[in-house]
Amino acid sequence: MEYAVIFGVIVVGLVVFSWQMTARTRAWVIRMRNGVPFLTKGKIAPTVVAELADVLQRHGVRRGAIYGVKRRGTVGLGFSRSIPNSCRQALRNVWSMHAH
Repeated sequence: MEYAVIFGVIVVGLVVFSWQMTARTRAWVIRMRNGVPFLTKGKIAPTVVAELADVLQRHGVRRGAIYGVKRRGTVGLGFSRSIPNSCRQALRNVWSMHAH
């Protein structure tokens, strides 16, 4: 019983640590709620948010998140599970026009 508690505490600690490390690599976060985009973290041009939101709306995405993820000196995109694969490439295309 004691080992199960210790194991549970270690697992929870690792999950929290992993989540915080992932959150730190996010340059910005756009969340969709009821089809409306909200920039919830970081700074990104409003025109980019609008273009990304347009792609999400065209694909019928009502909720989800797009993450600007820092990778080796650049910012790539990450997605919540609710963003369909068919939409992700269109979002990457928009981002590639604005990323520098």
